[in-house]
Amino acid sequence: MPARPEPRTGHGFAEVARRHGDFALVGACAVVALDAAGVCRHARLVIFGAGDAPRLARATVALVGERPSASRLAELGRAAADEIDARGDLHATSEYRRRVAAGLAAQVLGSATARAEAA
Repeated sequence: MPARPEPRTGHGFAEVARRHGDFALVGACAVVALDAAGVCRHARLVIFGAGDAPRLARATVALVGERPSASRLAELGRAAADEIDARGDLHATSEYRRRVAAGLAAQVLGSATARAEAA
């Protein structure tokens, strides 16, 4: 049986596809855990669909010890997108995938943070 997440832990998930049910052109998922004061204890972000394999973003470790803010999450989303080796194909260019990855990363980090605050 899987372990339950610690209190004040939230998650976020989002993806972009051409049509519902298609493989994702790019996607992101995140987990954020906060302490009682709202300071980040743990943060993980994975970007998928943009490259050959899902990529754990190293940039999110910088959030640990900070109070998450929308501007900081957007900054970390851009940094995480810069880490990926986005590939272009007939469905989307590498630049498009990187741009969307940055937005989705900030979005899912925000969703995870909001869920952690509400928990």
